[in-house]
Amino acid sequence: VVSVVGEYGLGGSGYTSSSCVVTVDHTEMACTTVEGVGSGLSWRVSVGGQRGPVSAATTSYIGPMITLLSKPITSSVSVLAMPTGGGSRVQLTGTNLGPLTGNPITAYYGVSGPPYRYTAVSCVVVTAHVAIECDSVGGVGHDLVWSVTVGGQSSPSSTSVTSYDVPAVSGISGGSGLHTSGGESITLTGSNFGPLGTNGTDVSVVYGPSEALSRFVATKCNVTVANSQMKCWSAVGVGSSHSWTVTVGGLSSAATVSAGSLTSYAIPTITSVSMVSPATTMRTSGGETIVFVGSEFGPSGSSWNVLSGDYTGSLGVTYGALSCVVVVDHVQASCVSNVGVGANNSWRVRVGGQWSVASTVKLNYTLPTVASFSGA
Repeated sequence: VVSVVGEYGLGGSGYTSSSCVVTVDHTEMACTTVEGVGSGLSWRVSVGGQRGPVSAATTSYIGPMITLLSKPITSSVSVLAMPTGGGSRVQLTGTNLGPLTGNPITAYYGVSGPPYRYTAVSCVVVTAHVAIECDSVGGVGHDLVWSVTVGGQSSPSSTSVTSYDVPAVSGISGGSGLHTSGGESITLTGSNFGPLGTNGTDVSVVYGPSEALSRFVATKCNVTVANSQMKCWSAVGVGSSHSWTVTVGGLSSAATVSAGSLTSYAIPTITSVSMVSPATTMRTSGGETIVFVGSEFGPSGSSWNVLSGDYTGSLGVTYGALSCVVVVDHVQASCVSNVGVGANNSWRVRVGGQWSVASTVKLNYTLPTVASFSGA
């Protein structure tokens, strides 16, 4: 019996067929493949101890396919809520994933690909040809598709997906008494903020009162401690008890509610009060413009910065100021006096729901003057 051996692989070696038989005298033989991976595999045969040349024709194993992404039995972490720090074990189930040994594997994942954003680590075949396990790396995002490369052949993107966990904010520092002009550093602590340096299109942060949680947009947000701390800069704004919402990789946290995770702008301050008219006292009929110089009045021309004011004199009567507006962003405002009487009227302004302390500068209504008598 003549010995017939078939070898194949890159360069014509690497695998030896399990059996080869001549099926047509002198011109044709059939060989059975062994388990393996790869494409573009050349062949060479040995007959009667004589080894032939490497074939120009090649064969390939069927490429890998992923049908399901799930957590292994040994893991308690859902593949739809992976910590942004990485290290979550992910099982890739499919077909043609290769044998247990001699099978280097690379797995990639991301929102789309190729190219994919992330490369998984510690990938091994756990069930020959049908199951691989890998560890996630630090990252952000949701609905992440996977691809696996086995023997140089890459699978199409999976229809099954994984996601990192949603961020959560547990505390905020530097958020008390913020200037209404914005631009102040605020530090947020929490979880699942993403790797160090995560910023730009991956991170957006908004804050505001309960009726408008996204009224203000923080700027230059950047993760400064991997997964647990980020720094942002405040926006121009007004008001108090603002809740914050962090979005990382398209996943948004719940709005903050605890006292230690709310922020407030500074209350307005009045340093001077004056009248626009040459007069130094107010007509009792009202209608005179009063100008306030100070700080933290907020921006002008904003629909959410609605000013109001009042003033109280020595008679103990409080009058509501009229038509209050910001004249110069943050530092100057004006109101119109109401009908009234009395002396020593101290003024207050209300910005974003926060009242200033009453002004030390006081204005008087004009003294009554008797011009004529009749009936005497």
